[in-house]
Amino acid sequence: MVLLCQAVAFSSHHASGSAQGPSDATPLSDPVAAELIATELTAAKLAPAEAGLAERESATKTEASVDSNPGMQTGPTVAEIEFVQTRFDSVREGYQSLQWNEIEGATRYQILDSEGNSYYEGALPEAFISGLPDGEHSFMAQAFSADNVLVGASVQSAVMLVDHWPMSQAWASFGVGLIVFLAMIGLIAVGALRASKLTDEARAVS
Repeated sequence: MVLLCQAVAFSSHHASGSAQGPSDATPLSDPVAAELIATELTAAKLAPAEAGLAERESATKTEASVDSNPGMQTGPTVAEIEFVQTRFDSVREGYQSLQWNEIEGATRYQILDSEGNSYYEGALPEAFISGLPDGEHSFMAQAFSADNVLVGASVQSAVMLVDHWPMSQAWASFGVGLIVFLAMIGLIAVGALRASKLTDEARAVS
């Protein structure tokens, strides 16, 4: 715009025929001034067009993000969900509990694995994950409001390393448990027999 003002002032001054001394700078010719004016006008027209293009590109990205998650809307601010514990090594039984912080305004929580499978959906900030095969499993948490707006998401996944007991060790543990159970039953039976015998002897004496 500065160049535009200078070119207009120079054109007006040149048209009035005002004289310049030999020490003045060499004036621009009328074609040069016209070219400067045309350049400024072109730039002024392009600026709004470029701004509109940037807005359209931003809107397109937002629409694509919403389309990738059908039925879900993203709120103005999404709170961070933090798991109480994010690493579980040597999960022998194949199940584990997950806990996280409550999110204000959330009425429903969901736990998803790395493949998008849902393992929990409920109102409490705690989930019991079971039936996991051997291997490493990652889980993420999301929180939704009553109108299905995403209001919270975990920034760090919870990782479980499942390593079931070997079958030989499992059968050995089962055998030990069975022996202990039978021993307890035997002790109870022996105690009952002794009590019954003492009762009979007391009756005989009386």
